[in-house]
Amino acid sequence: DRDVTGVQTCALPIYFTMRWVNPATRDLVAKGPYAGDGQGGPFQEVHLANGIVMTATGTDITVDPNQTDMHAVRCAPGTPYDPNASTQPAGACFINFSRSSASASRMEDPTDPMPDRVKTNESYYLAITVHWDIKYGRGTADQTLGNGFDMVIHQELPVWEVQAPNQPPQVSIH
Repeated sequence: DRDVTGVQTCALPIYFTMRWVNPATRDLVAKGPYAGDGQGGPFQEVHLANGIVMTATGTDITVDPNQTDMHAVRCAPGTPYDPNASTQPAGACFINFSRSSASASRMEDPTDPMPDRVKTNESYYLAITVHWDIKYGRGTADQTLGNGFDMVIHQELPVWEVQAPNQPPQVSIH
């Protein structure tokens, strides 16, 4: 909550749930530690003909609204938003947007500029970064390969503002 010139405003969190799909087939990826998970998970395992096994595991997600007055958030990759829960699990991914996205182009981070179509749509231009750890080995993936890598995608997100008076109605008694 914040007070702007006598008007009380409230920023509600917007929760994100990552659904992990194979980009080529659009099939859910639910393997390894995420087997059976309805949202899938950031895990891939490859077995090569020479007995080498390689795994890629997403270990960290950062959602950056790319706004000079908002901070990026770090999230656990396997913690979904639960629409039926009164409180969300630790690690659930959310941002409190304190204003609508109509002003997003005026507050954009100059290091990651918005495409013109996003500015026209008056949306936030989120940068979502997934850090992947890569392991390999003969028979078992038990050796770390380098420092992993980061995959960055962008997502357009419109956020609207709703206003309602917070005063009791005036009643006239005759």
